[in-house]
Amino acid sequence: MKKTVKNLIHKPESERSKKEKLIRDIAFFGVVVYAATLTFLLGSAQADQTIAEAEAFSAHMQSQQVVAQ
Repeated sequence: MKKTVKNLIHKPESERSKKEKLIRDIAFFGVVVYAATLTFLLGSAQADQTIAEAEAFSAHMQSQQVVAQ
């Protein structure tokens, strides 16, 4: 397995078969999709955290107003 991967990675572009080029392109596409998914999930988690913090702050301010009255 290790030898096969080494041969695929270090082979010049002109010597690659159509199958090897297709495998390379699919692997690259998989990496791009993986990175995009992680970026989306991270952004979504940060947005959820910001909303939760804003709601907690709003609840705190409302409780302070009730105590002050």
